[in-house]
Amino acid sequence: MKSLAQKVLVLSLGALLLLASLYVLVTREMDSWNDASTQVMRDYKRAMLDGELHAALTRATGETASYVLTGEDRYRAEAAEAIERAEVAVGSLRQVASEPRHITEDDTHLRFLERQERMLGVTRERFARATVAAPRMDAAATAEALSEIYANEEETDALWEEIADHHRTEQVNNVAIVQDHSVRARILFLGGAAAFAFAAILLIGYVRRRVVRPLTLLARLTQSVAAGDPTARAEVTHADEIGQLQHSFNKMVADLEQQRRQVAGLVEGLEVSRDAARRASRAKSDFLANVSHEIRTPMNGVLIGLDLLHETASSPEQREVADMARAGARHLLGMLNDLLDFSRIETGRLKLESVAFEPRKLVTQMVELHGRRAAEKGVAMSCQIAGDVPEKLCGDPTRLGQILLNLLHNAIKFTDRGSIEVSVSLEEPQAGPAAPGAAQPPLWLRFRVTDTGVGITAEAADKIFEPFYQAGGESIHASAGIGLGLGIARELARLMGGALGFESEAGKGSSFWFTARLLPEAECSAATAAEAPPSRLQPGKSILLVEDHRDTREVMTRMLQRRGLRVTTAGSGGDALSLATTGDFDLILMDCRMPEMDGFEATRAIRAAAGDRARVPIVALTAYGLTEPKQHYLDSGFDDLVVKPYTLEDIEAMLQRWLAR
Repeated sequence: MKSLAQKVLVLSLGALLLLASLYVLVTREMDSWNDASTQVMRDYKRAMLDGELHAALTRATGETASYVLTGEDRYRAEAAEAIERAEVAVGSLRQVASEPRHITEDDTHLRFLERQERMLGVTRERFARATVAAPRMDAAATAEALSEIYANEEETDALWEEIADHHRTEQVNNVAIVQDHSVRARILFLGGAAAFAFAAILLIGYVRRRVVRPLTLLARLTQSVAAGDPTARAEVTHADEIGQLQHSFNKMVADLEQQRRQVAGLVEGLEVSRDAARRASRAKSDFLANVSHEIRTPMNGVLIGLDLLHETASSPEQREVADMARAGARHLLGMLNDLLDFSRIETGRLKLESVAFEPRKLVTQMVELHGRRAAEKGVAMSCQIAGDVPEKLCGDPTRLGQILLNLLHNAIKFTDRGSIEVSVSLEEPQAGPAAPGAAQPPLWLRFRVTDTGVGITAEAADKIFEPFYQAGGESIHASAGIGLGLGIARELARLMGGALGFESEAGKGSSFWFTARLLPEAECSAATAAEAPPSRLQPGKSILLVEDHRDTREVMTRMLQRRGLRVTTAGSGGDALSLATTGDFDLILMDCRMPEMDGFEATRAIRAAAGDRARVPIVALTAYGLTEPKQHYLDSGFDDLVVKPYTLEDIEAMLQRWLAR
């Protein structure tokens, strides 16, 4: 037999034959033992019932005698109860006698049972006669009745002695039977164990010599190959499957060496591609930063100019035109912010703030702000905030509002009739890591925006979170955006420890929800929880405006002058340094990205100057504020940061912080 399978088959058949023989022997012995055990248990049960019957008859006889002597009803009741117990015991004995027999028995128990039934009948008869005659018995009748009762008791005791002797004899026989079966079972067990041990020794020796040893050698050779030795080869020592495995191993090692050389070439090519991808990623980031600066700087002039146009409009018509232009410009700014947010989320550079805010006020303001847009379309908007939502929490209200704004924007855009409902509720505590350094457990809020709009098809439902995807395809109107809002909202929800999802049915509306993990108000510092009351801006303050973009510089100058401020302008970092070190200014507004000397260099040079001029407040005006952390500007010597493009409200808030008293 050259095949390992054939050898294994022969060994398996031999093992099965041995197992079958042992099975037959063990089965027969177990059947015999089971029959003997059944008989032993029947004898044990019969002995228990015989003892119970004897006790009941003895009790019935004694209580009947007491009743005859005293005439008290309690003795009669106890005698009746004992007779009932005796009847139950007799019934159980009769049931045991009717069970099928597995071993030939003598008929002694049946004869005992007949005599016991007769004794029970006599006892019952004596009790019945005593019950009828006892109240009217004279002394002679009482003595005669007691004599009969005591005679019955002696006969019962004699019968019990015979039964007890028989049970003792049966017990000895049963012990002998069980011991006999135990000896045979031990012999079978030891014989089977010896046979198995012998077969196992033969099998293990064969397997070790014919299977384990060559496989162990192959395993060592495999380790050598894994360690980098391409010369390892196995000696073909068998003509069966083991030999085929050895031959296949040698072929595999040869093929592996060839593939290793091919992989080395591929890895070299992948490293070149990886370096190219990294350069492309850096180029994309640089391009995004440069495009952000180049777009946001002129956008800054557009927004400030439109704000001034709205502020100085001489007629309602001009103010309405300015409003429309401002709305379009801010829409463009929103798309630009989405692009920047998407880039920062991709690179993991988006960080969340942790400040105290009022969630009820935030949601109410958002609903009131966008409720006007909904009302213009004839859509009702409502807001439901649960009573257990805290008044103040600690988190990032800007990003929280950004998610809610996106959901409201989509709800209004795709709902032409019906209603939009905004709800806020407190979630049950969820398992998860606590916020670093937090002394109190976090809270989860669930926000939901439900509309009766067009809904979302099953095809679109799988894609709406993909970047640049628009559910309406090519038919989307001009205000549809660039398809980043929902994707950014979902990532923001994840950054807040929650999730964003939706339920929708085409033609019946949608319900978008998201959860956010927030901290109790006490986790925020008192400085962030409280805001200083606004104060009036004093006119006549002197400001140095540094801006290399001429149009933006001109618009900013006019805006600042309209607020009663004296403005000096500079178009470069060098001019700003010269003016700041020779003149007295209350505030410097510094553009950061300028040719030759930029705002960072100029700020460091001003801080290095001597005297009070080195301590003048300097506010960074930059389009890079969304891609670079604020701390970067503070570490560079700036006191504050205003991100381009900014609005009149942004500039006025900054002036309030530094010039108001």
